[in-house]
Amino acid sequence: MSPRSQSFHHAEASVTAPRTDRRTNRTRRQLREALLALILEKGYDSITVEDITGRADLGRTTFYLHYRDRKTCCCRAWKPWRRNWWSRLD
Repeated sequence: MSPRSQSFHHAEASVTAPRTDRRTNRTRRQLREALLALILEKGYDSITVEDITGRADLGRTTFYLHYRDRKTCCCRAWKPWRRNWWSRLD
């Protein structure tokens, strides 16, 4: 492959490659929504990873591919809300 075609190929790949896969985004959204719904129903302390994955209709392995634990999931679920809330204070 010539240097010119290599640079074109690299530029094309970087333009067309999405940041995060849609399936990844959908899975994370399902997990976060399940967690938030369960918090409203049962409170954070009584929720298990099994509760979250059951509500999201996903497996535990899938949960652990995306989050280390329920605390990490919770922190990431609240991040957009917090960002929006803080921006309104400015």
